Amino acid sequence: MLSAPDAVQYCLDLNVTVQPGVWFKYTNANSHLMSAIIKEATGMPALDYACEKLFGPLGITDVEWETDFQGVN
Repeated sequence: MLSAPDAVQYCLDLNVTVQPGVWFKYTNANSHLMSAIIKEATGMPALDYACEKLFGPLGITDVEWETDFQGVN
């Protein structure tokens, strides 16, 4: 996914294998789409937002998050 030229589009193009709400199937694609939404809504990468609003207040300083070619964590 992260090696795709456009990882967000890659996630959006994935086939839905079961009807939503019937079965839970974890995929990193969902998390990546949420990161893209956070970036769009806040104007900052999700990692920066999380450091400011979540990790910082919790005292967590050693954080790593992979980034795609469009800068989405």
